[in-house]
Amino acid sequence: MLALVITPSALAKNNFEESYRSGIPETVGTSELVNMRITLDEVSPDLASSANLTFKTSLQDPSWVFAFAGPLETKSEASSEDKASIMFNHTDFDNLSITLTGISPSYDKRKSVLFIKIEQSDQIAGIITNVIDPIWVDVTTGEIEDVRTALDDSMERIEAANSTIANASSAGANVYDVQVMLELARQHNRKSNELYIKGDVESALLYANYAKDNASKAIDLSGLKMTELEEQQEFVELRNNIIIVVIVLALVIVVVMLYRRRGWDKLGK
Repeated sequence: MLALVITPSALAKNNFEESYRSGIPETVGTSELVNMRITLDEVSPDLASSANLTFKTSLQDPSWVFAFAGPLETKSEASSEDKASIMFNHTDFDNLSITLTGISPSYDKRKSVLFIKIEQSDQIAGIITNVIDPIWVDVTTGEIEDVRTALDDSMERIEAANSTIANASSAGANVYDVQVMLELARQHNRKSNELYIKGDVESALLYANYAKDNASKAIDLSGLKMTELEEQQEFVELRNNIIIVVIVLALVIVVVMLYRRRGWDKLGK
C-alpha cells in the first residue's frame, strides 16, 4: 500500500529543469514578431526512459524548432502547429533547446497571451505535469496603455476629490455644486471603462480625460470653498474680537465717567 502512495508522486516528477531562456519580453505589441528560446537539461535518474513532451502556444503562425543535444549526436525537429509533441530519449540526449517564432495576436485592449506551455505526460499513470511555469505575456499598444494610464489617473483624482469634498463638508462648507461635478467625473470614468471593454480606444481615452478634468476641477473648487470658509471664519472671529474690545472700552469709559461724576458730587458738597 505504501508503494501505491509513493509511485504516483514519483511519476509526476519532472525529468527536466530549465537552464536558459531568452526573447521573452514583459509586454509585447500587437502583431509583433516574437522569437524566444528555452533550454531544458535532463535530470532524470532513469537514463533508459523516454519523456513525452507537449508544447502549446497562442502565438499566430508559430514555428517550433527542437534541437536535441547529447554525447553521441545532435538532431533537430520542426513543427508549425500551435500544439506540438516530441519524445525525448534520455539514453541519447542530455538537453533540449526549444526555439519558438510567432506573431503576437491583435486585440483592442490589453490581454495576457500564452507564449509557451511545456507539459510532460506519463501515459501509463495518466499524469500530466508542467515542466516549467506557463509563460504569459501581456499584449498591448501605446494607445491602449494611454487609456489605462488615463483611467488610473482619473480614479486617483476622483478619490482625492471625494476626500477633499468630505473634509470641506464636515467643516461646514456648501459643497453641492462640487458633488455634482464629482458625479460627472464618475460617469465619464464609467463610460471610458465601457468603451475600453468594447475596444473603442480613442473614445475611451477622450472620456477618461473628461473624468480627469472634472475630478481636478472638483478638487480645486472644494479647496476654494475651504479657503473661503476659513476666511469667513477668520472674519467672524475678528469681528467678534472687535465687538468685545468695543464693549470693554465702553465699560471702561462708563466706569471712568461714573468715578469722575462721583468726585464732582463730593466737591459740590
